[in-house]
Amino acid sequence: LYENRSPSRNYLTINLLGPAGNPFGIGTRLDVYERHRRQQVHQSLTRGFLSAVPPVLHVGLDTTAVLDSVTIRWPDGHRQTLRNI
Repeated sequence: LYENRSPSRNYLTINLLGPAGNPFGIGTRLDVYERHRRQQVHQSLTRGFLSAVPPVLHVGLDTTAVLDSVTIRWPDGHRQTLRNI
């Protein structure tokens, strides 16, 4: 049994609300911008052979408290940009 003794860090958890035919937003891509760094996250309910994961996106932020922006690229081509998250 191991105990995680690392210091607490910040993170962002995102639950996408897609349209009726795709309620979890499968195929949606997020670009998360903080200072001079960009992270990309892709919504998928699998991560490998015979696997399943919850429909929640998780982005590690280390010590960052506020993001510059999050751009959401929906599968239909629509884009949303949220600032100062």
